[in-house]
Amino acid sequence: MHTHSYTKVFDPENDCLPPPDDIILVLTDFALKLFVFERRKKLSFMAPGVPFLPSLAMFFNIYLMLKLPGLTWARLGIWICIGEYNLGRKVLRRIAET
Repeated sequence: MHTHSYTKVFDPENDCLPPPDDIILVLTDFALKLFVFERRKKLSFMAPGVPFLPSLAMFFNIYLMLKLPGLTWARLGIWICIGEYNLGRKVLRRIAET
């Protein structure tokens, strides 16, 4: 008899995390609930396959992102930090000028 115990999913001793496909499903569900809403007015043109085609595109893009090497993510993080630093300096400079 095979039983599953879900009580210790985040056990630091075993370093056990939820499977990546579960994380992707939760994120996709959240994104769909956040961005897909019903319109009261009927539009003359609507995108085909909503919400299935955008969901498929999200799955595909997340899959491709997970295949990127760690060095690429590190470079992205560095560039984001540089951009945030420069943006902060720009905002502070505008505040100081007024």
